[in-house]
Amino acid sequence: MDRGGVWNGASEVTATTGDTFQFTICNSLAADATAYGLAGAVTLPAGFSYVAGTARGIPGMTASQGGAVLTLAIPAQTDIATGTCVTGGFGLTTDASVLAGPIPCSTT
Repeated sequence: MDRGGVWNGASEVTATTGDTFQFTICNSLAADATAYGLAGAVTLPAGFSYVAGTARGIPGMTASQGGAVLTLAIPAQTDIATGTCVTGGFGLTTDASVLAGPIPCSTT
């Protein structure tokens, strides 16, 4: 969301706190191999902030921001069976420094 309130996020978190962004994790391992103990990180562009308490979609998942890095913690007991996917999301907002237009970010 830019300072004018424009963004192509998945949906509004609220009218004043930004947009929700979704991610999907799929397990394409060999048969009978579950995926568990997962974590992820997103390096947010300057001016973007995580909206506390908006991590959702995966039971027990939490998120926290340190500097420009948003860390997603998925509970170790969350198993993703072979051939299946899980989808999570989180809310982001921006400050007045963010201008309209494409803004890249990176994930791990």
